[in-house]
Amino acid sequence: MKRNRFFCLILALMLLVGGCKEKEPPTPEALSRAVRVGDIKQVREFIAAGVDVNVKINADLAPLHYAAMSGHKDVAELLLAKGTEIDARDRYGETPLFLALGDGHKAVAKALVARGADVNAMDQTGYMPLLLAFRCDDGEMAELLIEKGAVVDIPTPQRPWLRHGGPLMPHPLGWWKRPLHYAAMFGYEKVAELLIAKGADVNAQDFERGTPLHEAASQGRKEVAEMLISKGAQVNARDKKGNTPLHHAAHGGHKNVVELLIANGAEVNAKTEDSQTPMDIALDAGYSGIVELLRSAGGELGVKDDGAR
Repeated sequence: MKRNRFFCLILALMLLVGGCKEKEPPTPEALSRAVRVGDIKQVREFIAAGVDVNVKINADLAPLHYAAMSGHKDVAELLLAKGTEIDARDRYGETPLFLALGDGHKAVAKALVARGADVNAMDQTGYMPLLLAFRCDDGEMAELLIEKGAVVDIPTPQRPWLRHGGPLMPHPLGWWKRPLHYAAMFGYEKVAELLIAKGADVNAQDFERGTPLHEAASQGRKEVAEMLISKGAQVNARDKKGNTPLHHAAHGGHKNVVELLIANGAEVNAKTEDSQTPMDIALDAGYSGIVELLRSAGGELGVKDDGAR
């Protein structure tokens, strides 16, 4: 009996010591940690204890930045309800909306937009949220941003780029594409139509002087390519190496796009700066069906066959 009482006493003391463990003091760092892990109860406690919801720590990140990059919608909404600045900037000029979109946290991004986040904020590299919206995969966020007034024909940034939370680094290509290029690349027909309806240039050029139709052809996006052509896309536009959309479709093995382009007046014997025709491209890639299709449309080889191909 005495032994049992002794063990009960030890257990009670252990529980007492554990229950008296000192809580983490309410500091900006503690608030940021609680936000990152999504501990909304602790976030409430720190705010109630007087921690500033707009305080910034590492890389000038405010608590809302951490909520956005971590995908904690409930915490983000709590911070907004407590008066946090919705368009706070970090040291790279990024707002919480940038971080939510860049990491694919659609729910947080929607909440920020609903609360009035600036959809045309620009960071130090010239990026705007619309360019990052395509990371959310299905085009829904891009549509939402456009409907909320996002600039649709953003001048392609010609500045250094940055990774979220990382240092500024020069981009190997120097600059990027416009929103319509991304919509065509990913096959977001509805987004592409919306961009054009809002004023996007259907023949806008990217860093390689490629157009949205080049992107659609390269990725085999027949429906998008068809829509772009109907909106005035130049079927025989050339990039800086002389490639037409037909060259890109042939290289990718997209026979249905090749057929579409030919039907809409594509030059079957257009030559690149290396004198390659679409048939050369298809032959080198091993797409015999496309080679025959091009031949039936009058296509020829542009590079002399020396037996090495």
